[in-house]
Amino acid sequence: MTPGPRRCVLYWMQAGQRAEGNPALNAAVWRANALGLPAAVFLGLDAAYPGANARHFAFMLDGLRETEADLEAAGLPFALRLCSPARGVVLAARELGAVEVFTEEAALRAPRGWREEARAALDVPLTEVPSETLIPVDAFGRLAGNAATLRRFIQPRVAAMDEEAPRPTVDHPWRPEPLGIRLADASTDALLDALRADRSVPPSPRFEPGPRAALETLRRFIAERLHRYSEDRNQPDLADTSELSPYLHYGQIGPQTIVRAVRDADAPEPQKAAFLEQLIVRRELAWNHARFNPDYDRYEGLPAWGRATLADHAADPRPVLYTRDQLERAETHSSTWNAAQREMVETGYMHGYRRMGWAKKILEWSATPQEAFETAVYLNDKYELDGRDPNGYAGVAWSIGGRHDRPWFRRPIFGLIRYMKG
Repeated sequence: MTPGPRRCVLYWMQAGQRAEGNPALNAAVWRANALGLPAAVFLGLDAAYPGANARHFAFMLDGLRETEADLEAAGLPFALRLCSPARGVVLAARELGAVEVFTEEAALRAPRGWREEARAALDVPLTEVPSETLIPVDAFGRLAGNAATLRRFIQPRVAAMDEEAPRPTVDHPWRPEPLGIRLADASTDALLDALRADRSVPPSPRFEPGPRAALETLRRFIAERLHRYSEDRNQPDLADTSELSPYLHYGQIGPQTIVRAVRDADAPEPQKAAFLEQLIVRRELAWNHARFNPDYDRYEGLPAWGRATLADHAADPRPVLYTRDQLERAETHSSTWNAAQREMVETGYMHGYRRMGWAKKILEWSATPQEAFETAVYLNDKYELDGRDPNGYAGVAWSIGGRHDRPWFRRPIFGLIRYMKG
């Protein structure tokens, strides 16, 4: 690595992979300007991240090409290294003489572990900034039982959000020699090889990655589909959802940007409210679930009443049993389920409402509820572009174990878990 300035402020980019509309990056630049120092950006990428494969890495890397160019144009050098994120940021901070490190808040186990490891090893402060959620991840302070509980807490706070501040001008632009891998000079295939990424799942042909594609997806949704969102969003064949979840997952767009664009849109208020309920309440509820439930991705993390009713019906006869391999290959008797599974495998996408029914059928066709939960998490994480995300884990927990739901009408296999027709 080429020696940098004697001192700087470092932004450790992990979840917020964008140059604009990024509160954590803005905080780092403001701090650097106040201290009269340059700022730099570091990102560590490790193929050991649980469940990640070529589909996920390719979408991320191709999106980062755009972000790298935007950062460099603003006078913010970008250092990408293929390494453990925690060890990498500690080394980068020492090499660059960082006086403070900024990063985004996290909820999932691995990213939180990176931050704890880095904080213990850094010689300078590590400041976590709410960036990928609308309120701080720890704000509620405990596991929320349902949407109504969190809604009462979050809505007044989101309503009082300040206008989104643009990224501050970098007072001390810095254009050194490359500090790590320069994406402009490296092919995605070469980087996937260097990562030794799992190539069993190819990149998605459906979504164009990057912050500009995210903004265009948002613009199209507002212009073409938002006006009928509340009526059509649960009808998979109409494809009237926003399709922003991959961009949110990789931080190529932030929730703040989406909220403000929808609020300002020329669309009926009920439709805007229905969409914002999903983005504000349901998404933040999923992050709360990941933050305060240590078993968010495990069967043991389901609510006690859900596990109890599933245990009561564990011996109920199943109409048919399929192995995980059969489910993965879409070899069931249901043409509708098979089509949804094939779409997910081939494109990395499945409509959210269909995904709930998809998971419930896995419960109905598995030997045990534990096996069903593990299979649904495995398939969602492996194939969905927005897999390995708080929303995905909360969705599986809701579908199979009643997380954030209430007891429903009793029926075989499901017990008191809400049933959906497949």
